[in-house]
Amino acid sequence: MRVDPNVRNVVAPTGGAVRVVGDAGSGPGIGLVEGLIRHLPSAWTVTPAAGPAAAGPDDLALLVYPTAAEVQAAHRALGDGTRLVVLIESTATAERVAEVLEAGADTCVRAGSAAVLAGHLVACRRRVAGREPMTLRMRNNRSQVGVSRPLSAIRSR
Repeated sequence: MRVDPNVRNVVAPTGGAVRVVGDAGSGPGIGLVEGLIRHLPSAWTVTPAAGPAAAGPDDLALLVYPTAAEVQAAHRALGDGTRLVVLIESTATAERVAEVLEAGADTCVRAGSAAVLAGHLVACRRRVAGREPMTLRMRNNRSQVGVSRPLSAIRSR
Protein backbone atom coordinates (compact mmCIF):
# COMPACT_ATOMS: atom_id res chain seq x y z
CA MET A 1 0.00 0.00 0.00
CA ARG A 2 1.39 3.37 -0.98
CA VAL A 3 0.74 6.32 1.35
CA ASP A 4 0.68 9.85 0.02
CA PRO A 5 2.38 12.14 2.61
CA ASN A 6 0.15 15.03 1.54
CA VAL A 7 -3.08 13.25 2.48
CA ARG A 8 -4.24 13.51 6.08
CA ASN A 9 -6.69 11.37 8.01
CA VAL A 10 -5.84 8.04 6.44
CA VAL A 11 -4.00 6.53 9.40
CA ALA A 12 -5.21 6.57 13.01
CA PRO A 13 -3.27 8.67 15.50
CA THR A 14 -0.15 6.81 16.61
CA GLY A 15 -0.83 6.73 20.31
CA GLY A 16 -3.76 6.86 22.62
CA ALA A 17 -4.54 6.10 26.21
CA VAL A 18 -7.90 4.85 27.39
CA ARG A 19 -8.62 5.12 31.13
CA VAL A 20 -11.44 2.76 32.06
CA VAL A 21 -13.66 3.91 34.93
CA GLY A 22 -16.22 1.47 36.29
CA ASP A 23 -16.67 -2.26 36.67
CA ALA A 24 -15.75 -3.63 33.26
CA GLY A 25 -15.49 -7.21 34.51
CA SER A 26 -19.14 -7.80 35.29
CA GLY A 27 -22.53 -7.45 33.69
CA PRO A 28 -23.39 -7.77 30.02
CA GLY A 29 -20.14 -6.12 28.92
CA ILE A 30 -17.86 -8.73 30.49
CA GLY A 31 -14.87 -9.23 28.25
CA LEU A 32 -15.76 -6.25 26.07
CA VAL A 33 -13.14 -3.95 27.57
CA GLU A 34 -10.67 -6.85 27.86
CA GLY A 35 -11.04 -7.51 24.13
CA LEU A 36 -10.69 -3.83 23.32
CA ILE A 37 -6.88 -3.85 23.14
CA ARG A 38 -6.99 -6.39 20.27
CA HIS A 39 -8.92 -3.90 18.14
CA LEU A 40 -6.95 -0.72 18.89
CA PRO A 41 -3.69 0.33 17.22
CA SER A 42 -0.66 -1.31 18.85
CA ALA A 43 0.65 1.94 20.37
CA TRP A 44 -2.53 2.40 22.43
CA THR A 45 -2.91 1.52 26.11
CA VAL A 46 -6.02 0.54 28.06
CA THR A 47 -5.74 0.83 31.84
CA PRO A 48 -8.18 0.92 34.75
CA ALA A 49 -8.61 4.21 36.60
CA ALA A 50 -10.04 4.99 40.02
CA GLY A 51 -11.98 7.91 38.58
CA PRO A 52 -12.24 10.16 35.54
CA ALA A 53 -9.85 12.69 37.08
CA ALA A 54 -7.05 10.13 36.55
CA ALA A 55 -7.29 10.73 32.81
CA GLY A 56 -4.73 13.12 31.38
CA PRO A 57 -5.49 15.91 28.91
CA ASP A 58 -4.79 13.72 25.86
CA ASP A 59 -6.47 10.59 27.23
CA LEU A 60 -9.90 9.16 26.61
CA ALA A 61 -11.96 8.46 29.72
CA LEU A 62 -14.21 5.43 29.23
CA LEU A 63 -17.05 5.23 31.74
CA VAL A 64 -18.62 1.78 32.00
CA TYR A 65 -22.38 1.71 32.69
CA PRO A 66 -22.52 5.05 34.53
CA THR A 67 -25.60 6.92 35.69
CA ALA A 68 -26.36 10.31 34.19
CA ALA A 69 -25.21 11.92 37.46
CA GLU A 70 -21.85 10.11 37.20
CA VAL A 71 -21.44 11.33 33.62
CA GLN A 72 -22.21 14.88 34.69
CA ALA A 73 -19.69 14.69 37.56
CA ALA A 74 -17.04 13.22 35.24
CA HIS A 75 -17.68 15.95 32.67
CA ARG A 76 -17.08 18.60 35.32
CA ALA A 77 -13.94 16.85 36.63
CA LEU A 78 -12.24 16.48 33.25
CA GLY A 79 -10.09 19.22 31.76
CA ASP A 80 -10.01 20.46 28.21
CA GLY A 81 -8.84 17.92 25.69
CA THR A 82 -10.00 14.83 27.55
CA ARG A 83 -12.85 13.10 25.77
CA LEU A 84 -15.55 11.33 27.74
CA VAL A 85 -16.76 8.09 26.16
CA VAL A 86 -19.65 6.26 27.81
CA LEU A 87 -20.33 2.54 27.42
CA ILE A 88 -23.99 1.76 28.09
CA GLU A 89 -26.07 -1.37 28.13
CA SER A 90 -26.73 -3.03 24.77
CA THR A 91 -30.47 -2.84 25.46
CA ALA A 92 -30.44 0.85 26.39
CA THR A 93 -33.30 2.94 25.08
CA ALA A 94 -32.93 6.08 22.99
CA GLU A 95 -33.89 8.06 26.09
CA ARG A 96 -30.93 6.54 27.97
CA VAL A 97 -28.56 7.48 25.13
CA ALA A 98 -29.91 11.04 25.09
CA GLU A 99 -29.62 11.22 28.88
CA VAL A 100 -25.88 10.45 28.96
CA LEU A 101 -25.15 12.70 25.98
CA GLU A 102 -27.00 15.59 27.59
CA ALA A 103 -25.10 14.91 30.83
CA GLY A 104 -21.83 15.67 29.02
CA ALA A 105 -20.59 12.52 27.26
CA ASP A 106 -18.73 13.17 24.00
CA THR A 107 -19.67 9.74 22.67
CA CYS A 108 -22.11 7.07 23.78
CA VAL A 109 -21.61 3.46 22.66
CA ARG A 110 -23.92 0.52 23.32
CA ALA A 111 -22.17 -2.60 24.62
CA GLY A 112 -21.92 -5.41 22.13
CA SER A 113 -18.75 -5.38 20.08
CA ALA A 114 -15.20 -4.54 21.14
CA ALA A 115 -14.44 -3.66 17.51
CA VAL A 116 -17.25 -1.09 17.39
CA LEU A 117 -16.14 0.42 20.70
CA ALA A 118 -12.55 0.59 19.44
CA GLY A 119 -13.75 2.36 16.28
CA HIS A 120 -15.50 5.00 18.36
CA LEU A 121 -12.40 5.49 20.53
CA VAL A 122 -10.16 5.95 17.48
CA ALA A 123 -12.65 8.45 16.02
CA CYS A 124 -12.67 10.38 19.31
CA ARG A 125 -8.87 10.46 19.32
CA ARG A 126 -8.88 11.82 15.77
CA ARG A 127 -11.22 14.60 16.81
CA VAL A 128 -8.93 15.46 19.75
CA ALA A 129 -6.00 15.60 17.35
CA GLY A 130 -7.93 18.01 15.12
CA ARG A 131 -8.45 15.47 12.40
CA GLU A 132 -11.71 14.94 10.61
CA PRO A 133 -12.71 11.83 8.67
CA MET A 134 -11.55 11.68 5.08
CA THR A 135 -15.10 11.80 3.74
CA LEU A 136 -15.85 15.06 5.56
CA ARG A 137 -12.60 16.63 4.38
CA MET A 138 -13.37 15.64 0.80
CA ARG A 139 -16.90 17.00 1.10
CA ASN A 140 -15.61 20.29 2.50
CA ASN A 141 -13.13 20.68 -0.36
CA ARG A 142 -15.68 20.35 -3.14
CA SER A 143 -16.14 23.31 -5.40
CA GLN A 144 -19.16 25.44 -4.62
CA VAL A 145 -22.28 25.35 -6.75
CA GLY A 146 -22.29 28.09 -9.33
CA VAL A 147 -18.50 28.49 -9.32
CA SER A 148 -17.09 27.51 -12.67
CA ARG A 149 -13.95 25.46 -13.06
CA PRO A 150 -11.20 26.53 -15.43
CA LEU A 151 -11.45 25.03 -18.90
CA SER A 152 -8.03 23.42 -18.44
CA ALA A 153 -9.66 21.05 -15.93
CA ILE A 154 -11.87 19.65 -18.70
CA ARG A 155 -10.23 17.45 -21.29
CA SER A 156 -11.78 17.14 -24.69
CA ARG A 157 -10.81 15.08 -27.69
